[in-house]
Amino acid sequence: MLVLSKPHNIRLNAAQKSSSVNVWEVPCEFIWSTYILLPRLDSGKYLVFLQEVLPEQSTNFPAPVRCRMGFQQDGALSHYGRWYLTI
Repeated sequence: MLVLSKPHNIRLNAAQKSSSVNVWEVPCEFIWSTYILLPRLDSGKYLVFLQEVLPEQSTNFPAPVRCRMGFQQDGALSHYGRWYLTI
């Protein structure tokens, strides 16, 4: 049972808040377009995003820039969707 008389017992962390709008930026002053992720994003849909959407959007950059690019998804937990490593 949840006791509401102690408000400090329940705290939302930044990782618990969902965000679906991502802005892509490369340090060489190139900016990608905004891409809205699906609200119920699971590992299969995220894998499609990484394999199909992300490479398609990166074709607008010169090859030397693409070779130095990295990808980081803040707030994504590493223990979800690890099944794709066995494919």
